[in-house]
Amino acid sequence: MIPAGWEKLQISEVCELIVDCVNKTAATVDIEIPYRMVSTSNINFFTSLF
Repeated sequence: MIPAGWEKLQISEVCELIVDCVNKTAATVDIEIPYRMVSTSNINFFTSLF
């Protein structure tokens, strides 16, 4: 479900660059950075339909 006030967009509309870290999780840092990470485990066919 999409929260009230949000709109559904294509990932290409909100991302400047999509990078695949082949066979490993991307490194994380303990400082605030302007980048956000999405794991493939957070996206699947069914959630992408809504």
